[in-house]
Amino acid sequence: KKKKDIESYSQKEQIALVRELKTRKHVGYSAALLMLETGLRVGEVLALTWSDIQWGRKALSVNKTLIRIANKRKSEVQEGAKSFTSNRIVPLSKTAYSLLEALYQGAEDDYSYIFADESGMPISYEAMRYQIKKACSEANVEYKGQHVFRHTFATNCYNRGANVKLLSRLL
Repeated sequence: KKKKDIESYSQKEQIALVRELKTRKHVGYSAALLMLETGLRVGEVLALTWSDIQWGRKALSVNKTLIRIANKRKSEVQEGAKSFTSNRIVPLSKTAYSLLEALYQGAEDDYSYIFADESGMPISYEAMRYQIKKACSEANVEYKGQHVFRHTFATNCYNRGANVKLLSRLL
């Protein structure tokens, strides 16, 4: 396979997209904002429950992921992240902490999913993709996929002089 270039959103695109995502018209908008602020994978952010938030440490624990079951058109939460080293504690920026604080006001309990549908289950990858495409369209920004939020986070950190070894551990 030919290697694809790593894409990320430009500063201009980020400003327009964040402006739209902050409207929080859809639950996926908040999930996308959190991905942009933390570098979490889509499955990791969708599997988050309120018990994963370490309010006192201003961090979150990544210890599970949402996986799609092939040919069944359904998903389930798998204990453990993508790999052993993917289980990690991720510090929260002021923006990410404030976002989670605002979302927590409507939480039913600490074990409910943060980004849930009407039934209380995590929103699907398909719903997330649809909502991000909608946000991109509203912001007049090209849709580049869901994983680009992780790349954009990494690019932003690198451009701000983050230690590459530490960045690697965060991701």
